[in-house]
Amino acid sequence: MKYKNNAAKLSLLMVLPVAHSAIANENYQPASDWEVELGIGAMYEPISPGIDKSEFGVVPYVDITYKERFFLNGERGIGAYLYREEMPSGDFALGLSFDYDDGRDSSDFDNNSPYKRLGDIKGSVVGKMFAEAEFGILSADIEFAQALSSSGHKGWYVEAGVGIEGEVAKDLYMGIGPSVRFSSKKLLVAYYGVNQKQANDTGFKTYNPGTGLENVGFGTWGRYSITDDWSVLWEVEYQRLMGDAKDSPVSNKTGQVMTGLAVSYTF
Repeated sequence: MKYKNNAAKLSLLMVLPVAHSAIANENYQPASDWEVELGIGAMYEPISPGIDKSEFGVVPYVDITYKERFFLNGERGIGAYLYREEMPSGDFALGLSFDYDDGRDSSDFDNNSPYKRLGDIKGSVVGKMFAEAEFGILSADIEFAQALSSSGHKGWYVEAGVGIEGEVAKDLYMGIGPSVRFSSKKLLVAYYGVNQKQANDTGFKTYNPGTGLENVGFGTWGRYSITDDWSVLWEVEYQRLMGDAKDSPVSNKTGQVMTGLAVSYTF
């Protein structure tokens, strides 16, 4: 999730459970090729992975689909499904998309903070390949993302998750499930590494992480349909750093929580 797992910046597209299609508004039946859901939401999330500082922000919620193939949303960015198959036993899809990793802005830190002197991590366009599957109340997805811009971390990650989701009461849909993320050396160096200049400026020890497991997480998400058109959506996710990310001198908070709440209208 935007470098999703760190939530380094509040995205222009709300990172709520748009990827969990079983949470979709089942009361809604599109009258055209377009499926449009817009709203407003609030998020409270860490400004960077492993750093004990969070921020609150108000952001738009956007989930747009055309002919069930092309999409724009906060989970994947802008892209298309290359293959979709609806079967009696379950659904399966493959797709490609482009998203944006906001990086990390040193201006978010106080002037006397050593994190400010680490410098910025510039934003980057990210290309994604993903697969999604649903079998009854079970869902699973896996995503590979590679930074495409010359600025930013220039690295890649693979993130996978599974969930159990469905209707738990009238008009109330919820899901729960774990996730795991494996990241490249370039990405981990950008967010958790400390070079000699940064060490001199901040007092942190030099640190050079390698490719490996970055975090594991567990989340819950849901939707309550107030009417056929109006809904309330939410997500709460806990992530815990692992491996070299956890051991970094930059990481002063191993476990972090992201929360989001939105109100949306389906056209």
